[in-house]
Amino acid sequence: MSTQLVTAAGAGPPGQTLLSILWGAIGVVALVVGLLRDSAPLRTGALALLLTALAKVFLYDLAALTPIGQVVSFIVLGLLLLIGAFAWQRIRPRPLPDMRGAAPAVRG
Repeated sequence: MSTQLVTAAGAGPPGQTLLSILWGAIGVVALVVGLLRDSAPLRTGALALLLTALAKVFLYDLAALTPIGQVVSFIVLGLLLLIGAFAWQRIRPRPLPDMRGAAPAVRG
């Protein structure tokens, strides 16, 4: 899907901006799905994809894109990160039970 997007938009700055946006959007969607299903591996993968998109914006997009492309990448990725943070606050993963007050198991 990524290669098709870059090929369709051109290998230059527009394609790279769209690629960063695509990775960020997929990361946010996977994060919301992982939160709704209470799936730790899916949440971890989503956060890794968001981190990859963020790293790409800082390491590649800053050096290669035009100033307008840089601004678009930062704004869209920032909005996606805000959406992900909002979803995390609203659909937080279930906390582990507090076992400090539980009676010890009797072995017999």
